[in-house]
Amino acid sequence: MITIIDNDEMKISLSKSFIENNDTPDKRSLSEYILDKTKEKLQFFRELFNIEKLDKIEFILFDDYDEWKKYYVSRNHREPPEYSRGSFESENNLSYSVQKSGVLYNTPLWFHIVSVNAHEAFHIYYKKYIYKDDRIVWFDEGLAQYLSGEAEGWINNEEKLKKVFLEFYQNYKEINNLNDRIQGNNSIPDDLIFSRKGVFEGYKMSLLAIKYLDLKYGISYIKELMKYNKEIRELGTTIIDDMIEYYKERFNIKVL
Repeated sequence: MITIIDNDEMKISLSKSFIENNDTPDKRSLSEYILDKTKEKLQFFRELFNIEKLDKIEFILFDDYDEWKKYYVSRNHREPPEYSRGSFESENNLSYSVQKSGVLYNTPLWFHIVSVNAHEAFHIYYKKYIYKDDRIVWFDEGLAQYLSGEAEGWINNEEKLKKVFLEFYQNYKEINNLNDRIQGNNSIPDDLIFSRKGVFEGYKMSLLAIKYLDLKYGISYIKELMKYNKEIRELGTTIIDDMIEYYKERFNIKVL
């Protein structure tokens, strides 16, 4: 592990291969992009949570699943869920994830990897500064994806958003209440939850739900809603059908 920054707000340590990947237009390494995105989003989180100085977080980014798994077990004394590739400990201000370091520049996986620290930081700060011990998983996961920037490769492009929604809807396994479930079956790895037919696509559903709220009501509404778990849970009972109908109308989808 190589530490690329250690100041009063963050410490980032990562495998050497993230530094060695400099196949980018400006020849800057993947690790530099990760650092820049983390700095950018922590500034955003200061404003979002109205905190002048955020609590320091230690980020550890592995490139080998077995090494990450060993570290996870050492801290949790149990095996990680099979779909998991990252974890956070809000009580210890710690995030540890595993990602592929050989990712190609400007691909969907690229955006995901450079934003993974911001994703986990959002979880930690949202718990610490707002919801405490009452976590609503779909809302927390949807916001972490949306606000971290990991979906920047498609989320704000109308045609790409339509394509993602269609892929989701064609494979949608119907449930009635998003509060009841957001993650895939524990036997399914994260990278398959998004594309495997018959698998509940909880992460994608939660992200599409947050995007729907932003499109319909605006980001200010979401920022205010974050404070009120009763309202979020009420929303979770109807938002699946509401967002599906919204996207179908937006994209002029008649029959699938």
